[in-house]
Amino acid sequence: MLLITPFFSPNKGGVETHLDDLVAVLREQGLRTYVLTYQPLNLDERSKAQEDDGIIQVRRVPWLQGGTYNRLEKHRLIQLLFTTTGLLLFSTYYMIRHRKVIHLIHAQGLYATVVGSILKILFHRKLLVSLHMIYGLGRLHPLVLRTLALADRILVLSDRLLSDLACSGLSRVVKFRYWVNQEVFRPANKMQCRNVLGLPARFTVASVGRLVADKGVLPLLEVASRVPDVTFLFVGSGPLATRVCQASIGNKNIIWLGEVDNRKLPVVYGAADLVWAAIDEDYIGRVAMEALSCARPVIALEEMTIDRTTRYVRKNLFNSPLIHLVPNNPELIRNAIVRLSRCLPDMEQVDITAWSSISRTFSKENSRAILESYRQLIG
Repeated sequence: MLLITPFFSPNKGGVETHLDDLVAVLREQGLRTYVLTYQPLNLDERSKAQEDDGIIQVRRVPWLQGGTYNRLEKHRLIQLLFTTTGLLLFSTYYMIRHRKVIHLIHAQGLYATVVGSILKILFHRKLLVSLHMIYGLGRLHPLVLRTLALADRILVLSDRLLSDLACSGLSRVVKFRYWVNQEVFRPANKMQCRNVLGLPARFTVASVGRLVADKGVLPLLEVASRVPDVTFLFVGSGPLATRVCQASIGNKNIIWLGEVDNRKLPVVYGAADLVWAAIDEDYIGRVAMEALSCARPVIALEEMTIDRTTRYVRKNLFNSPLIHLVPNNPELIRNAIVRLSRCLPDMEQVDITAWSSISRTFSKENSRAILESYRQLIG
């Protein structure tokens, strides 16, 4: 199988972490996989050009790094050409070289789908597409739909996109769900985690992820400046990193840790009483999944539509709701955090039955939808 993705480790992000989890499953399954990606587009340092353990081979193509991709966000056509050109050239070479052993192309995201659809036409291989973001049908250009129509199967994260694509005539669409490494993300002692990070022993709100407006960073920063007796911990990088850094200089209760390796994030979650997660549309994102797996409650903007998974979490996992929804209004967010800081139950004593339910909800069993797609398409 050829797995095509613009972003892969050591890039940081939810998709990259998911692909790490997927590669681990593929390694366990013994499925020979060729991963074609770029040198980290959002980082300055270079990684190994090639890695091969006999099952997973990763080839990182040299390309413009240092955040060029992010700077092109307002110029979508240029960003498309920037992202697809190198992947198309090198994946074509890969297909020529390994055409006898590659029977399936797995494209990650829309840009990789463009590359995958061209390879499908040229080499007559099956094409599986994974979409990692939420797209309303109104945002999808007809050319995008035509490109997606070339896929033999499309994996999506949300019920909304599943419905929208089905209504557009795309019938080979299946919903899948991320999973969490339950050996890494599990409950931890709060005080020990705070000692590791050097945090004071007081109510702490953690925000993990890219520092962009869509993640609700700006309203949370405004709230943090108005609630000095609560520690606000920011983890990640992005366009708003400068704003967060400046706020941390002017406010002792705001702490910015920068990028943190995914396997070290359980310490961050463990140190928090509450985790800020911008849950998108109608699915639970990776930050929320990781926080819940660490037995930490989540506060999120209520612009989301609560799907069956979220309802299950709220109803069955704890006696008190584990997900707290607030309007996108700084004053209401402040009130909610202050209220929760006074009445949120101590999460140190986690009911083992409740945590077992979380483990099942976000366990590696969620990889079955992808593995089943592989079996059906490869034959």
